[in-house]
Amino acid sequence: MAYEKISYKEYHQRAGLNQSTIKRILDDPNKYALSIDISKKTEAMNFGALCHDLLLSPAELGDKYLFSKFDTLDFRKKECKDERADAEKLGLILVDRVTLDRAKLLLEYNSDILNTFFNKKDGDCELSLFKKLNGRDCKARFDFISNDKKMICDLKIMQSAKKDDFIQSIAKFGYYIQAAFYMQMTGATSFYFVVIEKEPPFMCGVYELDISALDLGRERINNAFDILANISHYQTNCYSYFDKETKQNEVVQMVGLPTWAFYQS
Repeated sequence: MAYEKISYKEYHQRAGLNQSTIKRILDDPNKYALSIDISKKTEAMNFGALCHDLLLSPAELGDKYLFSKFDTLDFRKKECKDERADAEKLGLILVDRVTLDRAKLLLEYNSDILNTFFNKKDGDCELSLFKKLNGRDCKARFDFISNDKKMICDLKIMQSAKKDDFIQSIAKFGYYIQAAFYMQMTGATSFYFVVIEKEPPFMCGVYELDISALDLGRERINNAFDILANISHYQTNCYSYFDKETKQNEVVQMVGLPTWAFYQS
């Protein structure tokens, strides 16, 4: 097991399965097997990443962002188009002043809670870990991990930080898989999501997954490793059922109706 303090760029270049890759495998094994990545960075994701980097890795801002001289970006104007072209040429994300100020305000509004869960005296931010899991090279990068490596904290910038809404996000975005993977990699006993809304007044919630959610996360991780062990069966553009017993692809799949259809009738 090797913990390393390296830049995100170096971490990204190093080989290994991470939690995002595992979710890609589970979301669509065929497209993963065919080396097709359908994930796209959205404006909302870029804002979340900006808040994250301002708090946890401010020294790396220049490697990721080009900060505009304009309050807002209007790409009908030549000056804004030129800035966008410069950002694209350098492989950077272009950020206007209004967006930067909003991100700084978000962190300021929640400074007390952020200092509690991301205090650099109590642990490390942006620490990377490389180790073997199930015989495969894996890697993880933590927003925060305590000095004793028993507690992990993860920052999420979301549309809503309400408990019920975040529960839906946990399922939709596979955050339970992320938590289970990080805990499996480290042996940590606690994992906290610090969730902050991206619009004023920047409401915040802190959540910990129950044991059933973590158990399901571990089960899904095992599913991903099973898929990798039989990846050749998924290297086809035909969605088919892989029978573990016969080790064959079954092209015809039985389907039914979703539960809501029966309630609707």
